[in-house]
Amino acid sequence: MRGQFTKGTRHGAVWVYALLLRKNRFSDTEIFRQCMRLAESCRPILTAEHVRRCVSSGTKASLRPFHRSLSNAAIARLLRITGEERVALPKWFKPARERKSIRLASRRMAIVHALQLAGKWSSDRRAWIPAREMACLLAEKHRIRISHVTVLRDYQLLYQQHFCPATSFSVRCGFSGLGNPRGAACTGKRLMSADTRGVQHSSLASETNPLTENRPQRKQTASLRLTAKRCRASDQHRSGRVLAGRGLRGRR
Repeated sequence: MRGQFTKGTRHGAVWVYALLLRKNRFSDTEIFRQCMRLAESCRPILTAEHVRRCVSSGTKASLRPFHRSLSNAAIARLLRITGEERVALPKWFKPARERKSIRLASRRMAIVHALQLAGKWSSDRRAWIPAREMACLLAEKHRIRISHVTVLRDYQLLYQQHFCPATSFSVRCGFSGLGNPRGAACTGKRLMSADTRGVQHSSLASETNPLTENRPQRKQTASLRLTAKRCRASDQHRSGRVLAGRGLRGRR
């Protein structure tokens, strides 16, 4: 591809070549011979002493653990790979992946577009394309491979965003978390709206808890019991000392 390595990349090329040959279980003599061939193609040519140093360093670097192994990006920096060479190495330099938020937005736009083309983009959730059919449609036309469960979640968010944005859609619009429009009774605790959660939280907070209501009294009772236990232990210790003293006096 490049033809030869010039100043600034010669030693790095020999070092990387020696490392890769050792990773592929070549012998020391074969590694040195192959590196000498590479050194002869450099301009200016590397001497045997320089090649020997690069081979020694490269074979030692091959013994590093996997998490410290040489990456393609590090090799590109050592060899100063140009833009034209990057195009010829697509496996080394894969295109940057889109952000998750961008992928989610594009997927939901594709769902809305498919519903609009089918004439089913309306506030009637029952008229929408079934989730399994929508998953197959996205895979065929847009090459978006997702499960029907993911489609149902997108349906839920799209319905909330476009048809009932300011209200509790799972309660007022009768839209359950799994795409079931029969009523809000099907919605689980995880898919309950923020309004319903707030009402339940306030109602629970207003109720008195019998376990926490008498907490100071229980603490006081426990401290009194501990004091009584210590007093009994000290009395037993004193009585034991008195009896021991009487026994010594009787012996005398």
